[in-house]
Amino acid sequence: MGKGCGTSWVLEICKSCFDPSSLSIGISVREQIQTDPPPLMSDPQHSNDGVSTRHPNYFLDTVIFAVEGYLFKVPRYHFLNKRGFPVILDQHQQGATVEGNDDKNPIVLTGVTKVDFENLMKIMYPLQICDTQNLSHDEWVSVLKLSTKWRFSECRHLAIAELSALCDNSPITKILLGKEYRVSKWLMSGYEQLARRSQKISNDEAKLIDYPTAFSVCIVREEISSSSLNCVEAIRREFEKELTDVEAAERAYGSGDWW
Repeated sequence: MGKGCGTSWVLEICKSCFDPSSLSIGISVREQIQTDPPPLMSDPQHSNDGVSTRHPNYFLDTVIFAVEGYLFKVPRYHFLNKRGFPVILDQHQQGATVEGNDDKNPIVLTGVTKVDFENLMKIMYPLQICDTQNLSHDEWVSVLKLSTKWRFSECRHLAIAELSALCDNSPITKILLGKEYRVSKWLMSGYEQLARRSQKISNDEAKLIDYPTAFSVCIVREEISSSSLNCVEAIRREFEKELTDVEAAERAYGSGDWW
């Protein structure tokens, strides 16, 4: 009798502890905890209304140029507020009616070849990630041509550095490029190489650099062979006006002005 009472008491306790309704509620709560995602933490890149904020540097607007019948669509940031560029762009120009924002209304660049512009784009917006840009001599000349024309100083400096290595053994090329694109160190180096070499200037070389220049180089050759005058000093004296003008142009270019 006592044993049976004890058993009934235990069963009553178990029923109260494992009430089916209590068990279902417990399972329901557990499933909700497992299935519901945790609340999102506040993100400084998201506004209060849930719209993402544009990154200040890497949300890029584009611009469309037309060059010799070809359309180029590139990021506009390298062209913003460039005084040497034919069109003044700013980052606030929007809408299809704005020139450069639509294929049917591109910015037409005149006096520029498709090849030259394409080579400049290879440097400004490379399509592959690499340590160096493997451009040919002619491609680098394209970069130098347009970067000088439009005062893109970073591209100009890079082109000069690359061409300096490619033209190191060609004094005629250095003189021609130095005259056309105002690079004084190429003029000095080219004149010195011609003045110091044992071989005289040929008629073809004289035609390329022009006869007055060839004659002045001959004067330098004579001076350094018949006197103790330093070659660099002789060059600076003979080509004083040209070198002064080119160096002034380089300084003006570096300061943001132009010759």
